[in-house]
Amino acid sequence: MGKLLCSGDKIPSVTLVTKIMLGVFGSVPAFDTNFRAGIGYHFDIKEGFTSFNEKSLIRLSEIYEKNKDDIDDLSKEYKTIDFETYKEPVFYYTKAKILDMYGFMKGMEVIEKRKLDKEREKKLRKNSVISHIG
Repeated sequence: MGKLLCSGDKIPSVTLVTKIMLGVFGSVPAFDTNFRAGIGYHFDIKEGFTSFNEKSLIRLSEIYEKNKDDIDDLSKEYKTIDFETYKEPVFYYTKAKILDMYGFMKGMEVIEKRKLDKEREKKLRKNSVISHIG
């Protein structure tokens, strides 16, 4: 990858690289904030998907193998749409796209829960300070 960059260019983020790979090839989920939060929380992965490397691909493979039947069924259920004719072509969502959608949705839930927990904690601290003063 380094040979593709010109001197002084920044290395593209893992999110950008994987979003392009998902959009063009459908080969991997996009390793964005929501995906990392959702997959990490649901599958109890403490760290991962911050780099696109062998380790992250092995983790994806493990997740897929543990959930193969569900992922395969879902990928046969969802199809793309031809925007010229608005008819359903025969292209089904890839397994990577199914994982991406699941991780994204779970990630939204996890991130929202974290925000609510922080707000609750902030209120509790504020109330604790007030009760000590009063």
